[in-house]
Amino acid sequence: MAKPERFKHEGLIVERHVSREGPSPYWIAYNGQTSMGFFTEVEMLRWLKLPGGDQRAALEGWLDALTQGKDPED
Repeated sequence: MAKPERFKHEGLIVERHVSREGPSPYWIAYNGQTSMGFFTEVEMLRWLKLPGGDQRAALEGWLDALTQGKDPED
């Protein structure tokens, strides 16, 4: 497994893990005293329930940068 890519902003930490076997990529989000794993970005964003603002904009920008130039998979 490669080293996870990490996003940190005001107490929120999101890691993107890529593995050779099994579902890939998957995310682990740490928000305050709670953490949870996700297989899709949509599930993670729903769980985080971030209001519109600089934290959500920064996270969405980071997620977009990860998938920039790649075709969506069906």
